Amino acid sequence: MIDPGFTLEKKIAIVVGAANGIGRATALAFAAAGAKVACADVEEPGAKTTAAEVEAGGGQALPVHLDVTDGASCRGAVAATVQRFGGLDVLMYGAADSDNAATVLEMDEAAWDRVIRINLTGAFLMAKAAIPAMITRGGGSVILIASQLGRVASPGRPAYCATKGALIQLAKVLAADRGAGHPRQHDLAGRDRDPTDAAPLEGHGRGAQDDGPQAPARPAGPAHRDRPRRRLPGQRRLGVHDGQRPAHRRRLHRRVMRRSL
Repeated sequence: MIDPGFTLEKKIAIVVGAANGIGRATALAFAAAGAKVACADVEEPGAKTTAAEVEAGGGQALPVHLDVTDGASCRGAVAATVQRFGGLDVLMYGAADSDNAATVLEMDEAAWDRVIRINLTGAFLMAKAAIPAMITRGGGSVILIASQLGRVASPGRPAYCATKGALIQLAKVLAADRGAGHPRQHDLAGRDRDPTDAAPLEGHGRGAQDDGPQAPARPAGPAHRDRPRRRLPGQRRLGVHDGQRPAHRRRLHRRVMRRSL
């Protein structure tokens, strides 16, 4: 269910992986919130079906055939979106391939390369193609669909876990690279969030916080909500937030350590 107060009126989004699953649901939700949506997928019939659903509901959509492993295809998808709708405000990257159950020793190199190229390299290529179009409109949002398996290892899933962890880091690096007036970056990993520790910078959306020495220090507990938040140089428009509580991190660490013993 969409929050009634959530709106994407006058916004233009490209949803990668729109033929089915999370991508299809996101494309329909964005359209319901008022966005014009480019439905991009390597499965062109599925992209057309999702676009038709959007238009049947009164929205505006463009089906786009996209091969995320090819830089020219990524640039072409962004160009088609800009040509049709006049710009780009949101990139949601949901394309993913999953490895078959195998250990590092058992995994075929071709299977590893395929998952890396679709899950991670494709996100890099799409962000590289989309961000310049967002800058011309004064900013935007890059959303990368990650997973809890990017934080907690799962036996027999080396490529998938590696790419989802890398997506979380890619979102952080994109946020650190971009300054005022540039797009916000977010990773969505389906993790628990502490409502007392969720205020993003400048009232913008949540994303991935840089855990390095450049991150602003905050006092523990809810008292920090009433204190002025420090702004990092050049990050006025970035909503950068991790959302994992320290206690949650400790529980995950203990769980992994028990499994390894």
